[in-house]
Amino acid sequence: MDLNSVLQRILDQPQSRRLENLLLKSECQRIHLAGLSGSSDALLLAAFFKEHRHPALFIFGDREEAAYFQNDLENILGVGRAVLYPSSYKKPYQIDLPDNGNILQRAEVLTRINKTRDHFIIVTDAEAALERVITKKTLERNTLDIKVGQKFTFDFLM
Repeated sequence: MDLNSVLQRILDQPQSRRLENLLLKSECQRIHLAGLSGSSDALLLAAFFKEHRHPALFIFGDREEAAYFQNDLENILGVGRAVLYPSSYKKPYQIDLPDNGNILQRAEVLTRINKTRDHFIIVTDAEAALERVITKKTLERNTLDIKVGQKFTFDFLM
């Protein structure tokens, strides 16, 4: 049995159809799923995403939970369909230890939100979701788009 068959079987379940109806109602903005184990939550939501291609945001209690969920989604849907939006800091609530890799990853997710029409899933944790971000106008003003082969002087880049 291939992955698409498994995802279709998941979608055919009555509980999945009830969830689908809730998600497609415009007045329903938040849903809490309980009673799922292992990667069943990722399978269920990946099946729904494959059928409907709606953008989605999933917020987890901690960064480890979010990273596992994003990894499951990426393995099911393929690379780039689900992205992790991490906190800027190495350890929770220690703002004196920024993590440059996480800051770059956050900027890439924000840039993708601003520049693409393609729907994808954002997975994050509560701490990262609560961090302040720059405005779209400021991000565009401070972004430099370069192409392979373009030449710039060091003074221009500085």
